[in-house]
Amino acid sequence: MKGRVAAEIVALGRVAAERGLDIWTGRAIGTVVAALPWRIMLRGLRLVTRHTTRFWQRLEVEHTGGNARLLADLTAHERAQVEFAERELYGESNGSLEPVLALLS
Repeated sequence: MKGRVAAEIVALGRVAAERGLDIWTGRAIGTVVAALPWRIMLRGLRLVTRHTTRFWQRLEVEHTGGNARLLADLTAHERAQVEFAERELYGESNGSLEPVLALLS
């Protein structure tokens, strides 16, 4: 997915380079999140991915002339994460990965 986003940025004539600060920040946040209790981490994941899902949905509606498949896939990716977190939080861990695994098929 990351490569597809970068390719789309380059296709638009822009530079697709990750800033060192962004990489460092992502690793630091990941380290903190990994130390959280599972249910707290899931609540945070659900909160953040609900927001990002709405963001990608809005882009899908606003940018129908661009790479619609990429935007739809990004939205599906976020929805799968929300569904995973919700299933885990509701005690449905046996099927919690189904939405994520469906994206890989």
